[in-house]
Amino acid sequence: MALADLLNLDSSRQKIGLSEERIRGIIPAARQYIAFWREYPDLFVDFMVRGTRTEVLEGEFHFYFY
Repeated sequence: MALADLLNLDSSRQKIGLSEERIRGIIPAARQYIAFWREYPDLFVDFMVRGTRTEVLEGEFHFYFY
């Protein structure tokens, strides 16, 4: 949503949210993520803790490879 859309309060509001078609559209990508994380659960934990950030913060939870 653009800033102009937020500032324009007089225009009709478009529904933004989850719909069945949007959920069905992301199912293939979700299946790929789930299949990957089932193979590498340590990377799942890293993703949940760190997100897309690459640097490690001190005191952050992480797994060792052994």
